[in-house]
This record gives sequence, C-alpha cells and structure tokens, in this order.
Amino acid sequence: MANDTLNAMGVVSKEIDEARGTEYHARFLKFLEYYQQNDLVGNAAQTDVKGDRSKRPHEQADLDLYLRVVERKKDGVVVRGAKAHNSIGPYADELLVVPTRTLTKDEGDWAVSFAIPADTPGVKLVSRATAPRSREKYKAPFNTFGIADSLTIFDDVFVPWERVFMCGEWENAGRLALLFANYHRHTYCGCKPAVTDIIMGATALVADYNGVGNAAHIRDEITELMIIAELVYASGIAASVRGNATASGIYEPAFLYSNTGRYLAGKTSTMNTTS
Repeated sequence: MANDTLNAMGVVSKEIDEARGTEYHARFLKFLEYYQQNDLVGNAAQTDVKGDRSKRPHEQADLDLYLRVVERKKDGVVVRGAKAHNSIGPYADELLVVPTRTLTKDEGDWAVSFAIPADTPGVKLVSRATAPRSREKYKAPFNTFGIADSLTIFDDVFVPWERVFMCGEWENAGRLALLFANYHRHTYCGCKPAVTDIIMGATALVADYNGVGNAAHIRDEITELMIIAELVYASGIAASVRGNATASGIYEPAFLYSNTGRYLAGKTSTMNTTS
C-alpha cells in the first residue's frame, strides 16, 4: 500500500506544481530518494474517522474527525486528527498521509498530504493485533511475520515543509484520494491471484487427503476460483497496457480495468471465505 500511496503522491504533486507553480514534486522526489536509500517501510494513512457521514468535514461538530491543518508556520504545519485502519502502522517507518475524499473550497485545511516518521512527537498509535503471541526472545537479525493495524492519532503533530506534498489545494484532494485507490486496486490484480493459487493448492491437497479430491462439487469450486483468479490477473495486465504516462513520468493504470480486477478479486475473497 505504501508503493501505491507514493505513486499517487508523485503524480498529484507534479500536477499541483504545473497548475500552481508550487514545489511539492521536488520535495516528494527528495523524500523518495531518502525513502529508497534507507530501504524504509511505509504505511498508507488515508481513512479518516469521519464522524457523522451525512456531513462534510467542515460541517462536523468536531472538526478534527477529518485530519486537518490547524496551524501554518514558517518552517512547517501542525496537523490534528486521526487516520483509521492503518495496516502495519505500528511497525512502519513512515506514515504516508493522503486525503480520504473530494473536498470543497471551504475545506482547504483538510486538503493535506505529507510523510512523517511514525515515532514523531504527537503521533499515537492505538494498535490492534489480529494474531497476538506470547513474548519470545530472539537474537537479531530475525525475520518473522505478523499483522497489526492502528488508529493513528495526530495530536498537534508538526510536519516540516520539506515533507508536505499538498497543503490547501482542495481541488486536487479527490484526485489524490482516488488515484491511490486506483493504484491499490491495480496491485490487487497481482497479489490476489497469487493468494488464490495458494488457497486452491491447499484446498486440493486437503480434499485428496480426505479421499474426495475427485468430488464434482469440489472440482467445480476450485475451477471457479481458478477462472476468477486468471480474470483478475488479466484485468491487471489490461490496466497496465491501457495505462498512460502522467506529467511526473509515473504511469497511471487504466481505471476501468483496475477496478474490474478489484471487483473480481473481492468476489474471489468471498468465495474463499464461504467455500
């Protein structure tokens, strides 16, 4: 998700610069070089807690239900609010923040995008571990796997200007939000077929162990999964082939095909959980 966020940031920062003469893209490229050279891990922080869904950000009783800029300084901005459901947030190096929706001219304070280290003062991560384990001591280096997400609270967090890639350009907020989604849906077209292959293999093996590997209904279910997985992968290829280069030089996947792939991937996920 971090790669998807970085791609969207790169495209939109360049578009804002061309429209307004700002220098967001140069800042982004400098950050990207630092990010790559240090082999960092990023977290996509997009979803706001939203509050009353029938009201816009500037209409909320609590204006901090959507992340916003509360102070602009000579050397940076101060932000306040929260981002929810941040996968790997508790163990990411950088928080990559983008808007969650389109905004209006009354909502410039909410049109903000930036990157900030996850241990910056004022950042608080309320973590949820999906598979908690007992403590074990290992000698470094040691690689293991796990998953956790967080409600990431920004309690008057200072962000220096060199790490700000949008600030007040409300017209571009929706573009950034949807472009991240487009990149992420395109990513689904690669990862979900691979996951489905693993699930199909495990299913076939279990069926064989139980002596029902040739049962018609099981073969039908596995075949259906195979077809959908290949269609998802094909959608990803189509989105790539039909994609276009943006002013930043970053290619943008064809929206129709990446969304088609994501829809089918969701259908596959539903079958995986109900079969």
